[in-house]
Amino acid sequence: MKLNLDTIRTLLLYLEENLTVSEDGFDEIDYTQISEDTNIAIPETINTLKVLDEAGFIQTIGNYGDNSIDELSVFRITYDGYQFIDSIRPMPRWKKILKVIAIVGSSSLNVVSPIASQLLSSEISEAIGRLSKNN
Repeated sequence: MKLNLDTIRTLLLYLEENLTVSEDGFDEIDYTQISEDTNIAIPETINTLKVLDEAGFIQTIGNYGDNSIDELSVFRITYDGYQFIDSIRPMPRWKKILKVIAIVGSSSLNVVSPIASQLLSSEISEAIGRLSKNN
C-alpha cells in the first residue's frame, strides 16, 4: 500500500480539529469514525494512522488479532505532530511542498519535514524583510 501525503495532511488536520480532552482524560476517536468523517477508505485510514503513530506524530491504542484489527483509536497528537501540522497547514505551502517532492522524487515523511521547515524559514525571512521596509 502506498502512503498518500494528502491523506496524511487530511487526517492530521481532522484529528487536530476533533480530538478533545476532558477532566477524565483524552477522548479517543475510532478509525471507523475517522474514515467516515474524512471519506478516506478504511484500509488507507488504518495504514496512515499506524504510520503516523510509528513516526511519533500521534498516539493510538489498538487491539490486534491474527491479521486483523479489532480496535484502533487515536487519543492524542504529540508535540512533533503539532509541529508537523503547523508546517504543512497553509494550502499554498502544502502545494509548494508537493511540487518540491515531485522534483525530488521522494515522498517520505523524513523528506516532507525539512522541505516544510525550509519553506517556513523562507516565509519568515520574507515577512521580516517586509516588516523592515515598512518601519
